[in-house]
Amino acid sequence: MSLLGRVWAWALPAVILAILFGLASGSDALAWVARVGMIVYVVAEWRRQATMAKGVILFGIVLALLTVSLADAPSEALIEALDRFAFLGAFLACLGLLRVAAEDSPLMRQCGQYLIQQPPQRRYLTLSTGSGLFGIILNIGVLNLLGVMSLRGNTLAAAGGHQAVWQARRRRMFVAMLRGFAMVPLISPLGISLAVILSALPQLTWFAIAPYAFATAALMFVLGWLLDRLAAPKHLKGLAPERIRLSPRPLIAFCTLVAGIVALTFLLAYLMAVQLPVAVIFSAPLSALIWLALQRRRLGGGSGVRRAGLSIAGAPTVSFPACVGKSSCSAAPDFSAYYWANYCRSRPLPPHYTKAG
Repeated sequence: MSLLGRVWAWALPAVILAILFGLASGSDALAWVARVGMIVYVVAEWRRQATMAKGVILFGIVLALLTVSLADAPSEALIEALDRFAFLGAFLACLGLLRVAAEDSPLMRQCGQYLIQQPPQRRYLTLSTGSGLFGIILNIGVLNLLGVMSLRGNTLAAAGGHQAVWQARRRRMFVAMLRGFAMVPLISPLGISLAVILSALPQLTWFAIAPYAFATAALMFVLGWLLDRLAAPKHLKGLAPERIRLSPRPLIAFCTLVAGIVALTFLLAYLMAVQLPVAVIFSAPLSALIWLALQRRRLGGGSGVRRAGLSIAGAPTVSFPACVGKSSCSAAPDFSAYYWANYCRSRPLPPHYTKAG
């Protein structure tokens, strides 16, 4: 790789490091490194983006610039827009490191097999719950992981040779996965949705949002389960052969892993007195390094940290390019909504509104 290519590849890692050390030290110079690095990153990844992604990026830039041009202090508004853009880009990239660790994990495959092999009475419950839990780590990648596993596990032979059973299983499996994934923005403290909300409304906390979010997720889950039971083809009951029962240990281990990552995030947020999205930038790379190190331990000894570091070092060319479209799509509306909310709050209402009461 040429020198210029290396600069392009390491632009986003430079943004992450600048934000990490900048948050710890409060250095304004590191803040400018993050801002410039994010601009370099967008320019470097422009040619690799699809047409729709380019449209989203351009729309985001135009929206942000329009908002900046109408601000009372345009230069300060522009710096704030760049800060939000850099933060969300780093946030998504750090979550991408968790996906790097999850992609090659035998634990993920074992959990997926366990979820797929459940009997019809429990399949919706396990697949929907599993899709939500996996989505905390993998985000939309959970649909690819469980989708491929369901296609492999749901063969015509496994359905006893009955085409109707095979089709019904496939439909119900994918519906359960999609409904479970739809709950991720509500239940995940590591998601981009929460990051955008808390950055736009800094007076809010996750603990203030959680009761409403979890209640909504529970309602969605129960309604989904009821619809699944109502749509179950009664005439196909008993046609498929019994499936082999697998041990739930991999699923228990994965739940423990997710709980550990979430607990680490909350602990860092408490110790550093920062909001959860900021803590994610610290906890996600650390969790990914530990997870990868555990996977890459040598049988003859060694912690696996070196191999884990090499895997993370390859992330800039593997998982980071996808962050530019996502961060542009999230940052521009986030900044515009934040600015206009403050703008409207600081301006008096027109006379005809105040007269109307």
